[in-house]
Amino acid sequence: MIDMWGLIIYECNKLWNRKWFFLLVILLLISNIWFIHTEEIKQHDDLINIKAEYYSKEANFKHLDPATGSQRAMQDEELLSKYSIFALEELESQNGIWRTMAEEARADDPEAYSQYTESPYYANSKLIDHDLLVVSRIKEQYTYFEQHKQQITSMEQRAAEMKSVSIFAHNGTSSYRNIEKTVQDFKPLQDLPLRLGLEEGLTAGTKSGSTDLILILLIFLLCTLLFQFEKEQGLIKLYRATPLGRLDLLACKLIILAILISLFTLLAYGTVLWDMQRLYGFGEMSRYIQSMPAFANAAIPINVEQFLIYFIMLKLAVNLLLGFIMAVLFLLFQNAGAIYLSLSLLIGLGLYCYFSIHPNGEWNTIKYLNIAAFYDTFQLLTDYRNLNLFGTPIQKIQVTLWGMGILLLILPLICVWLTATGYSLTIRAFGIRLIHWWRRLPFAINRYNSLFPHELYKLMYSGKALFILILAIVLAYQMVDKQERRFDFDTATYNRYISEVDGLLTNEKLQFLQTERARFDSIPDQVTEIYQRYKQEEVSLSVYYRKLLQLQEYSKQEKAFRFIEEQRDYLLHLKEGQGITGSFVNENSSNQLFQRQQEDLFDGLLLILLVLTGISPLIAMDERFGMTQLLRSTPQGRSSLFKSKQLVANIYATLLLILLQFPKYINVLKRYPGWDWNSPVQSIKLLERVSWKISILDYVILTNLLQIFGLFVIVQIAVFWAVIIRKQAYFLLISTLFFALPIGLHLLGATWISPFTFNLVFQLYYAFQEYPYSTGISIYFFGLLLAGIIANWASWRIYCKGGFSK
Repeated sequence: MIDMWGLIIYECNKLWNRKWFFLLVILLLISNIWFIHTEEIKQHDDLINIKAEYYSKEANFKHLDPATGSQRAMQDEELLSKYSIFALEELESQNGIWRTMAEEARADDPEAYSQYTESPYYANSKLIDHDLLVVSRIKEQYTYFEQHKQQITSMEQRAAEMKSVSIFAHNGTSSYRNIEKTVQDFKPLQDLPLRLGLEEGLTAGTKSGSTDLILILLIFLLCTLLFQFEKEQGLIKLYRATPLGRLDLLACKLIILAILISLFTLLAYGTVLWDMQRLYGFGEMSRYIQSMPAFANAAIPINVEQFLIYFIMLKLAVNLLLGFIMAVLFLLFQNAGAIYLSLSLLIGLGLYCYFSIHPNGEWNTIKYLNIAAFYDTFQLLTDYRNLNLFGTPIQKIQVTLWGMGILLLILPLICVWLTATGYSLTIRAFGIRLIHWWRRLPFAINRYNSLFPHELYKLMYSGKALFILILAIVLAYQMVDKQERRFDFDTATYNRYISEVDGLLTNEKLQFLQTERARFDSIPDQVTEIYQRYKQEEVSLSVYYRKLLQLQEYSKQEKAFRFIEEQRDYLLHLKEGQGITGSFVNENSSNQLFQRQQEDLFDGLLLILLVLTGISPLIAMDERFGMTQLLRSTPQGRSSLFKSKQLVANIYATLLLILLQFPKYINVLKRYPGWDWNSPVQSIKLLERVSWKISILDYVILTNLLQIFGLFVIVQIAVFWAVIIRKQAYFLLISTLFFALPIGLHLLGATWISPFTFNLVFQLYYAFQEYPYSTGISIYFFGLLLAGIIANWASWRIYCKGGFSK
């Protein structure tokens, strides 16, 4: 008789037999460390190189009180600055400016020069620069100590000032209570001893978004292996008929899930923290985190060691929470696409709330009580904020801990209920009559059976892709600006000027700009003139002030006019350098189309997720219901069927692309001033590198066609993965790693990855900055074409020539 331990061993053996999973875990964790390590070296190479010198110099200041230490750091910085001038005089002996500065410095402080010639710094500018950087960092920390102390001690005074304002003065209101609570919460920090130490190791080790992203993917894969694999094999009903096949089996799976999530969390964050310790060091583990500027808003008096412990515990809690949420979704939905879409919506909605809701807004509780906010553990521990719950201000971290704790208790109970009852959610009733009418329509018109409408129906109705299409329509509608765009004074002035010179650069427009510049340059003379007339009593005081006010108001337009002049200079340079007569194009409008790099990446990520979710049943559905061998035995069940599936996938992906791209063009055309679309594309400075002599309209059409082509290649490779993998859940995971993960890494800062991925399909306006545009486009899309041909041939070969044989 198998007991609980036997079940656990059995489930562990099943996981261990999938050794590729553990190899993937190792590969992702190593890649994550390498990515974070290289990014930190790029950003803080100078600090990393002088780490030893910093800690050596810091040891000389530890016995000093803050006031003495600050004074000494200022003196050392001043002395090293003089040494730097002396050293540069010798390196730049031919430079008269440095020679003059050195002579003045020697005359002002001959003793400093004498010390310099006898010190190790003599003729060693590299050592001077290193020590100057070290001393500057130490001085900055002492400056921060003083500012932090003033901030804490002045809280009661500032609170009293705020309560004197009428909107905060009513005792018993949530605002009044919040002010008083903030003062009380920061009181324990008044006498907190602050000590020197670098903060980069802690901040880099605890703010790594790539680690969170990789763990989310690993947890999703782990839940797929534990819950979805047996579902797709049709083993669930068989398990449920056995004595231990319900709650005992569920308990076993949840235990393994919790153990492996804990192990992955400790490995992922532990290795990152270990690497950051090697790069920067954490300093004295007993010093309070408030000693570092990045932790200035933290209200909890904890030291570095305690902070790291709390950080790991919170990361462990949020990863367990996400694992239990995924477990609920895997038990609730039968379809892997529904699971994937629900999880994407949950995380996407959390990200939207976290980044779009103001921290002090009335909906800030929703901002901080969602899965995206839970993952930002650094802000959770270091950003003090009170949430208003039923009129009572409560610290954000307290509310978060209670919320996470309650969910960690409730979610396993929901898993138990779903397993005990066998309840599952399917999307059947919604719009079923409309779907049946849509299904019959092609047959009613054509009067014959065809593979294409049949596969389209399978994907849209049986595969639930229609609901993803409806979701894309809703998202596209939300992306359209529905309110009238309001411009500030400078932008409105710029729009007025650009409307006067809109179109091709001509001599008349140049003359207009010269005249306008002369008017701005004459303003000081006009002010002087009206003042002299007033002094000579030629005009009254009221006339003088009225004229002065008019001149002041007119001078405010000069800031916007300078942007017009910059565009004029660029267009003249374009005409001289490339022989292209450009046009004045409203940059406020064009930036909404061509300067939205982050938004385009988010749109690309959203498109990839929707496309992959929609086409995921394309191959897996036939395999799941045992239809593959039967279809392959029919006359059109191989090549013709495969072509129909590819056509359906490409049409579906194109529809999604059009839906998600359409809103930005609507917003530009309806909410921003227009421009001449027939102007040369080089009229827009961002696109100066484009070597083709085409109009803006032609360029937009061409880039959209290239995007569609790139999307076709993505679909071809996705179909290849679907043919190889044959399991919907595995396909979603592998294709997400292949297509979506690089976009996420780019958004996190790994921009170097884009030329080697499909990211540039969504970044054609900004790509190929370092080499000729035509060459870059040609090489990149030739590579895509080659990849698409190979993927298409390989998937056709496997599908049509017996690739599904086991």
